[in-house]
Amino acid sequence: MNGRAAPRHEPPRRAEPEAAGLLSQIARRAKAHWGYADEILASWSAELTVEAADLALHPSFVVEMAGAVAGFAILQLDVPCCRLDGLWIDPPWMGRGLGRLLLARSLEEAWAHRARGLAIDADPHGERFHKRYGAVRVGRQAAPIPGEPARVRAQMVLERWVAPEDRIGVEPFARLHEDEEG
Repeated sequence: MNGRAAPRHEPPRRAEPEAAGLLSQIARRAKAHWGYADEILASWSAELTVEAADLALHPSFVVEMAGAVAGFAILQLDVPCCRLDGLWIDPPWMGRGLGRLLLARSLEEAWAHRARGLAIDADPHGERFHKRYGAVRVGRQAAPIPGEPARVRAQMVLERWVAPEDRIGVEPFARLHEDEEG
């Protein structure tokens, strides 16, 4: 833990289409938090824009802190593997367990739709987070930016069904549901 007090929050709830503008702002602030240059962020404008139609069509969840939306996740349902379309935490709330809550809620939704796994296209700054909860890298996507020509995004999967001889993902998944107050 990072020394901050345990968060007090409600469980993640469904995102409303009317929140698209606010969620787009959170995505932009979260991406900017990692030090990307303004011109790079501008080039990602479409990818960082949340559309109301997407929130209406796809399972989407928000988590609130102090009465305000602090983060969100969007899930693309598919079988056998769903896709995490985005998981963003507003920078003031990073490191407080909210990403874990949103990932757990997204997994519950994927499992309820009989998905066997959750595909994740991870920003280099998010790969460690996903690994912590059992996602494994299954590939790499070239994602060069000015100044980082070798930059890649990890293509990851968090699987539901795990063979007994290969328990990768089991213990980390259990950590998604731990109570962080203790």
